[in-house]
Amino acid sequence: YTRAPTDELTRGGELSVGNVEGGAGDALSTQFKGAVSGPLTDTVRGSLSGSYAKADETMGEAIVNGGEDGNDADRYSVRGQLSWDATAALNLRLIAGTVQEDDKQTTPDIYFDPNGPLARVVLPLWQRAGISATCTSNDAHDRETCHTRAVTTESESNEVTLLGTYELTNGWTVNSVTSWDNYRFEGTNDDAAQMMAPLLILQDTQETESWQQELRLNSAGGETVDWLGGVFWYTNEFERGDGGDRPFFLGDTLSANPVVAAVNQQLLRTPFPLPVAAPGQIGYHDSTLDTDYIGVFGQATWNITDAFALTGGLRWQQEDKEADIRQWVNNPAPSLISLVLSPPAVSAQGLERDTDEVTWSLTPQWTISEEAMLYVTAAHGFKSGGFNTGFGRLPIAGREFADEDIMHYEAGLKLEMLEGRMRLA
Repeated sequence: YTRAPTDELTRGGELSVGNVEGGAGDALSTQFKGAVSGPLTDTVRGSLSGSYAKADETMGEAIVNGGEDGNDADRYSVRGQLSWDATAALNLRLIAGTVQEDDKQTTPDIYFDPNGPLARVVLPLWQRAGISATCTSNDAHDRETCHTRAVTTESESNEVTLLGTYELTNGWTVNSVTSWDNYRFEGTNDDAAQMMAPLLILQDTQETESWQQELRLNSAGGETVDWLGGVFWYTNEFERGDGGDRPFFLGDTLSANPVVAAVNQQLLRTPFPLPVAAPGQIGYHDSTLDTDYIGVFGQATWNITDAFALTGGLRWQQEDKEADIRQWVNNPAPSLISLVLSPPAVSAQGLERDTDEVTWSLTPQWTISEEAMLYVTAAHGFKSGGFNTGFGRLPIAGREFADEDIMHYEAGLKLEMLEGRMRLA
C-alpha cells in the first residue's frame, strides 16, 4: 500500500525534537522524515523517501551499585520507487527499501513475583552470597529495569517488490505481484538468567529469506457477475543460530559459583550440584525451517438484482514444511546449559510435513435502502501446522503442531445515519 510516485514534483520533510520522560530521566528524542516524488520522463515517475530516529535511553536501571540503562533507539529506513507506463495498457512499478536498527530497544522491565520461589528463596540466598545485585524497583510499568546490562538489538531488513498491471481491451485486468525480502536479527542478553547476576549470556541470531508471486485476473466490474481468480506461490527459508557459527549460550564470571550450583541442585532436584555453565562451556543451537506454499483462488459476486447480491469465494492451498534442529555443547560436563541442550547433541533432522485444504466463504447481502444493508456470512477457515524449531530438550524442540480449522458464521445489519457521520454494524 505504499503511495505511488506522483505525476507532479512534490517534496517535503519533517523534523521533531523533544524529551521522553521515563525511568532514565529526560531522554532526548530526534526524528526526521523526508521524501521527494515526481516525473523523470514522460512515462517514468520516481520517488525517494527516508526516515531516521534516535533517542537516548528511556528505560532506567534501579540496581543498587550499578546497572545499565536501556531502550535507546537508533534506526533509519530508505525506500525508492520507479513507476513506468510501458504502454497505454501496461504499468510496471518497482519498490525497494531497507530498514536498519542498532540499539537496546528489547530491554524488558522485569517483574519478580513476590510470592514466588525466585523472590522469596533464590534471590535472598544469592544476594547474601554476593552473586545477585539488589534492585529497588519491582514494578513492571515504571520503566525502571533490574538488568545489570541492557539487551542489545541489531537488525537489518530489505525488500524488493515488482507490481505489474495490464488492462485488456475487454476491460479485464491482469495483476502481478513479485516480491523478495530478507531479515537478519542479532541480539545479545548478558543477563539471560534475569537474576541481576553475571550467570548466563544468550546470543540469538535469526535470518529469513522469502519469495512470493501472485497472478490475478479481474473482471471489468459493474456486470451481472463480477469475479476474480488467481494463483499465489510463496517460499521461505528461516535459520536460527547462524549455522552454528555464533554461540547461543555462554557462561559468565559466576556461572560455576558453588552457591549457584547448590541452589540449582535443590530447584531441579539433580543428584549433584549443577552450575549454570561449566568453565569454558559453550552451548550451540542451529535450526532451519523451509516452507513452500501454493494456493489457487477465486471469488465472484452475482448481482441478482439491484438490491440483492451473492458473493462466494473458494481457495485450494497446499503447504510443505521441512525442519532440521541441531544442538550441542563443546563440553558435556553437567550444567544447566548441557541440561537444556540435553542430550549434548540433540538432533531432530529431516522433519517433514505437508497439508492441503479447501477454504470457502458465502455471503448473501440485501440492500434494503441507501442507508441499510443486511448480510449473512458462512465461511470455512484454515491454518496449517508446523514445527517448533526453538532451543530446548526434546520433544519441546521439534514438536509438531497440528493443523487448525474453523467454521465461521456471521449476520449483521449495516446502517448509515446522520449523513454518513455514523456507521453501525
